[in-house]
Amino acid sequence: LGYFDEDGYLVLTGRSKDMIVLKNGKKVFPEELETVVNRLELVEECMVFGMPDENDSNDIKVSVVVPVYNVEKYLRDCLESVINQDLKEIEIVCVNDGSEDNSQKILEEYREKDSRIHIIVQENQGQSCSRNVGICCAKGEYICFLDSDDMLVSNALKEMYEHADRKQLDILHYDAECVYENDKLRINECKDEYYIKKKNY
Repeated sequence: LGYFDEDGYLVLTGRSKDMIVLKNGKKVFPEELETVVNRLELVEECMVFGMPDENDSNDIKVSVVVPVYNVEKYLRDCLESVINQDLKEIEIVCVNDGSEDNSQKILEEYREKDSRIHIIVQENQGQSCSRNVGICCAKGEYICFLDSDDMLVSNALKEMYEHADRKQLDILHYDAECVYENDKLRINECKDEYYIKKKNY
């Protein structure tokens, strides 16, 4: 499967490009790592911090996938809104897409606070690729995409999960409210109606 280098990274070989997965500090599950790596072939190089124990993954109702790129200004608010959700049986899969600011430091800070946060680090490949990587690692019954400059109200995941589970839905679309940093943005870039469902689908 590979070997551990002097910095504690597991280097997986036998592919066109080595893929690097960081030990979670407790125990390495070779069969789990192999599955993760097989799913991540689209990524040239990545590091995975603290993926859940296989025994814990059965209780995850929602995987929140958060692509992260240079959002140090908003990231703490985003993560606070997720870790304080009424629904506790969640995991937060953060994909750092080659950020050059303090986003990684903030992610590690929150990983120390909440073990439900998992961090994937990759070279910059764009939001769509980041979401795909997050999907590959997600273990929840449902997946919720959350941009790293967005926030969830505290009951959002609980209400969405219960509704989706009750109706046995494959996809759930929901409204959003725009929050502006100042009045100038509200006037010049108003999108108050953009995220409201028109029910024409």
